[in-house]
Amino acid sequence: MVYARFSELKGANLSSYINSEEGFVLIELAVVLAVIAILVSIAIVSMSVLVQRAKITACRANLRSIDRAVAGYYAQYKDYPHSINYLIQFGYLKKEPKEPFTGQRYGLDKNHNAACLNNDRNMGGPHMY
Repeated sequence: MVYARFSELKGANLSSYINSEEGFVLIELAVVLAVIAILVSIAIVSMSVLVQRAKITACRANLRSIDRAVAGYYAQYKDYPHSINYLIQFGYLKKEPKEPFTGQRYGLDKNHNAACLNNDRNMGGPHMY
């Protein structure tokens, strides 16, 4: 390295004091690429967490909608619907909601609560979130 005092640099060409080789050293490029790779991996993990949270929120909203539709059906007919198809047929739901994790159908459990029909994931049954 070449060291110079400020007074020596005043008016002189700075490039004459710096090493004449231009460009980046391979180590510098590797460090920059490593930093970029770390930042990208952090962003990917953050995005997957956000996607998971969005699916959980969607599932909660679907379960609440089905439960409200069941309550409305019960209030009018004093009986519980046998399936979600009854809720759609009588206008309590516009369409059948799909479970956001697997895309499968929801159903009604023995207590007439909304539940996922696919319980092999062991997520706690009805009202899993």
